[in-house]
Amino acid sequence: MFVHGHYYYRRIATVVFYFFYKNVTFVGPAICFLFMNGYSPQTIYSELQLIGFNLMFSALPIISYGLFEQHLPPTLLYEKPSLYKESAKTNLLAIKYFVAWMALAVWNCFVIFLFDFSLFYDAGGFNSSQSVGGLWCYGTVAYTCVIFVINIMIALRTRFWVWFTHLTIWGTLLSYVIISYLYALWTNPNVLWLHETKRRYLRLYLPLLLSHYLPG
Repeated sequence: MFVHGHYYYRRIATVVFYFFYKNVTFVGPAICFLFMNGYSPQTIYSELQLIGFNLMFSALPIISYGLFEQHLPPTLLYEKPSLYKESAKTNLLAIKYFVAWMALAVWNCFVIFLFDFSLFYDAGGFNSSQSVGGLWCYGTVAYTCVIFVINIMIALRTRFWVWFTHLTIWGTLLSYVIISYLYALWTNPNVLWLHETKRRYLRLYLPLLLSHYLPG
């Protein structure tokens, strides 16, 4: 009982804060975009991206974390039941932890937005055809950064890896790349050059690196 209670408390604290974190990170770039488009209701995300965020591209990794995460081995918890009391005293659902998660989310969305904006502001250095590809290319870059950042975040916080954890995290990222490419091929071929360019430009991946300099 002490072992499962200890695990449950830490899992549920992370799951609760992570849901706030990933959604703030997701909507943050769209909110920042309002200041650049005259406060119009135009969104930077497509319908599939809006629907797929919580349904396909961010659901399974945190479910896996909530089911299997073990920050300490069971044998240690059996030997030291006092760890359960220490964990309860820590109050992992305290407001200071919530503020830390939200600060990380705000940092992530600002980094993603600013790099996305600078990337397309200097579009000539990004696309040899001198075409930025339109609003959906802009939104696809931001969306791709968001998907990778939030899934890498849960990977960094995972200490107990099982096959299902690998499947959900890396499978989610792989499925996003495949679905995003096929969706662009079907709906907006102009976005395809963006997928091709992602493999060649380190500048596109800077938000993924900088977003994790601020510890969660």
